[in-house]
Amino acid sequence: MASIRENKTKVGTSFTVLYDYEDGNGRRKQKSAGTFASRREAEGVQLEIELSKNRSNFIEPNDITVRELFDRWLPIRAKTKRWEASTYSSSLNMIEKHILPRIGTRQVQGINVIHIETLFAELENTRCSGPQTKNVDAYKLPFLSSSTISSIYMLLRCAFEAAVKWKLIHESPVQMDKPVRVSPEANFWTQDQMYAALERIEDPLLHLCVHMSLACTLREGEVSGLRMDRVDLEDGTVTVDATMQRVPRKAFDLLPQKEIYFVYPQFAGQSDSVLLLKSPYRDFGLLICQEDGTPAEPNLVGKWFRLWQRRSGGELPYLKYHELRHSSATLLYDLCRNAKSVQGITGHASAKMVLDVYGHKHQQQQVSLTRQLESTLYSCQTAPKSPDERPH
Repeated sequence: MASIRENKTKVGTSFTVLYDYEDGNGRRKQKSAGTFASRREAEGVQLEIELSKNRSNFIEPNDITVRELFDRWLPIRAKTKRWEASTYSSSLNMIEKHILPRIGTRQVQGINVIHIETLFAELENTRCSGPQTKNVDAYKLPFLSSSTISSIYMLLRCAFEAAVKWKLIHESPVQMDKPVRVSPEANFWTQDQMYAALERIEDPLLHLCVHMSLACTLREGEVSGLRMDRVDLEDGTVTVDATMQRVPRKAFDLLPQKEIYFVYPQFAGQSDSVLLLKSPYRDFGLLICQEDGTPAEPNLVGKWFRLWQRRSGGELPYLKYHELRHSSATLLYDLCRNAKSVQGITGHASAKMVLDVYGHKHQQQQVSLTRQLESTLYSCQTAPKSPDERPH
């Protein structure tokens, strides 16, 4: 349990509280809970330790680091919550890029509220990085989005809540409120701009990708994963039931066993990740592929689109590839003004999500229309006449 050691020195007597515990390997060890000037203080601490042990809420000292905590927690979280490979991959990327470089080597028991709040203060002033920021001046790079910062917060909060449950710490140091998540205003092409883009894209493969995204509100992975046997030219229909993803091998190994994946052969320099199609499948049979038959991966489709926009000289508003889907869904909503119908085509989780993403555009149109009405109604009115000019 706990004991008190009396220390006699030339300047007086002090009292050290010692207690026994088991380390991670099951070995018995002894640790000091502090040295005190009076026996009464030492006895109070001794009593606290013994009561905590009797109540089974005593936290054994350990040297587990934040990195080790995430190494243990992330695979468990992914399996219990049945994460998609893309969720695991993006979570791992945020942990390795934004959390571990800042507090990864610190011991979990040494992390406090100040460390967490300092981390988020730094994140607020961190600029984006990655392939899309290549050759872009540093001062022009955007800051991390509120969505990314909010996701990092949830990773930290859940990991430290697990540390409390595992009795590694008494309480979580993530005490701050969740950062406000502000949905960025999506960019759109108008119907005329969609026509203009399709007329100007000369590369047939990119033209087909963009055409399919605009016509069917498809994401990059859904475009890359389109297969010939899902295209019915007689009925004029395309069945979208798969998405292509490149995921780290760590994520692939954690995917639910009940799901079936087609794994593409490894190409040069790709040993750390796996390219898969999330659907039972026998051969490639892809609608969109490169000249040598290899899949046109989602990030490659996005790269083609970025390069074409740069070459086009800014004749059209710049879009991320995913915003082609926004453009298509906006046009659908313009045509029918029925969020439920649009949801059935786009595959959003709810009609409310459709309104949240695309409804603001129509609110702006309503404001503009109201102002036009106001201008029309009141433009014919003249200033009030003076008393002398009024009829008697």
